[in-house]
Order: sequence, then C-alpha cells, then structure tokens
Amino acid sequence: MSSFLLFLCTILAHLCTSDNIEDLYDFDIGAWVLCRKVINGVNGNFGVGYKFSVTYELTNVGTQSANQIKIEDSWDPQYFKPTDSKNLESIVFEHKELKPMETVSFSYKLIPTATATVTPSRANISYSVGESEEYVAMKKGESSNWINTQDDLLVLRDAANTVIPYNVQQNVNNNQLIIVSSSVYSRNIASTLIYWILFILLSVASIVYPLCEYEASKGDFGAIPFGLGEYVKMFAQFVNEVVLVKLKQQMNKMNDSKKEK
Repeated sequence: MSSFLLFLCTILAHLCTSDNIEDLYDFDIGAWVLCRKVINGVNGNFGVGYKFSVTYELTNVGTQSANQIKIEDSWDPQYFKPTDSKNLESIVFEHKELKPMETVSFSYKLIPTATATVTPSRANISYSVGESEEYVAMKKGESSNWINTQDDLLVLRDAANTVIPYNVQQNVNNNQLIIVSSSVYSRNIASTLIYWILFILLSVASIVYPLCEYEASKGDFGAIPFGLGEYVKMFAQFVNEVVLVKLKQQMNKMNDSKKEK
C-alpha cells in the first residue's frame, strides 16, 4: 500500500510541474510492480485439515518492462502443511518478464494443522529494471496482504476447548488468518436447506395425516371458523383418495408378498 501511495504522489507531483500536456506522455517512471497476496478459504472459513488457496497477483503499472521477477515467501510449519513437496520456509516463484500494464498470478494450496490466529508474513518481491546491462537496477519491495475471512461466523477454541468469541475489531485490516477446528468449520460451511425442507415435510405430514384420519371417521369440520371447514374437508377427502388409499393398498400388497414367501 505504501509503495502504491508513493507512486500516486510521484504522478501528482509531475502533473503539477508539467508545463503542457505533451510532458505527460514523456513521463517515464520505469517499471513499477505491485504485488497482492490473497488468501481465500471456503466462504471465508479456514479449518484444520481443509485446503485453502494462496495467490500472488502481480501488475506492472510502470512504463517499462520488469525483468527477473522473483517472489519469496514463507509459512510457519507449526500451523500449516503443503499439498505438494513445497518447502514452507522457502516458497519461491519466478517470472521472466512483465510488460507495462500486464498482470500475472501464481497460486498454491495449504492445509492448516492446528487451531490458531495467524498473521501471515508479507511476500518479498524483487525485479530488475533497465533495457541494457549498464543501466540495470534492482528493485525490492513487499506484497500487500488480503485474507478473505468471515470474522462474525468464527470462534476460537483454546486448549481447554472453551469457546471464545472472536473480536471482529481485531481483524479490521483483514490481515489475520483464523483457523478453527474441523467440526466448527463443517458447521460454518454447511448448507441448512436440506434441514428446512425436511422440517417442512414433517410439519405438513403431522397436520395433514390427522385431518385425513378425522375425515375418514366422518368427523365434523363445522367447528373451523370463517367457513373454512368445508374446504378443509374437501382437501382431506382429496388426500385420502389420491394419496393415503393408494399408499395403504401398496403397503398391503407388500405385506401379502412377504406372507407368500
């Protein structure tokens, strides 16, 4: 972020000192590579034993090509393990050339191994600027960090398994990675749609079936207010004839077939 602000200040300073519009097109700032480190979990959740992705997004906002680009990063092996043969203490990506206004990205996946709140380090980036060997200069900097996390859905557990609500204000910069247990993670990413459907079906059955039995026993629906008794009776008769009678017939056939065997 600081490098980007410095870049904007440089542009503004040049605009203020330019005598005419042609000077703007002659302004050469060389290569200027911005690096963004993005960490994504499933719906903003990170759980023990579940993969998440790390992506480095590089964009050259300068006027010259950047060469020999190198990204160096590291992770604490106490809390993470790689999905391949990567060395977590020395993660390296290299790119030969990045032209002006060009973007490139690198990504990989990690697996948390313990519950914790971790602040990942910023990645180091270096690249060379210059078209000839006599004018080659090396530039170095750091990436920004962005962790896509859902603070309001997460809780942390200490060694005694005491549930501790996480303070959202502690992660206002989205630079902390909150790892929860596998059970909490499963609950956070699970969909409740199937449970609502099951609840509705059971609720309807618990109401409709007694009505149908009551109608089959020649019950009186006149006590239902607003003149709805007749409509409820018609509905119960329909369900009895179309659903319950056929269902009972099918069950009787199944019982008969079992007796024959």
